Amino acid sequence: MKCKFTMLTALAGWYLMVPPTVVGLRGETAITTAAVSHWKVLHVYDAAYACEQEMLRKQAQDHNAAESAIDCSATNDPRLGN
Repeated sequence: MKCKFTMLTALAGWYLMVPPTVVGLRGETAITTAAVSHWKVLHVYDAAYACEQEMLRKQAQDHNAAESAIDCSATNDPRLGN
């Protein structure tokens, strides 16, 4: 089973995603508990490494609440509801 998952993940692309946000009295807040299917895709990568590198770069910049909570997900991740 693990080998099959690894093979499917190797064939997948990777989404760099940000959670939805709300604006309140204290500014913008990322809703990190939102279902992954509600997150916004910023960019698609062919390799997990490229996605993770961009994620780390954006987290270091920390422009806003959503970008500080970014994550990479495989395009075939069942949580996306594809």
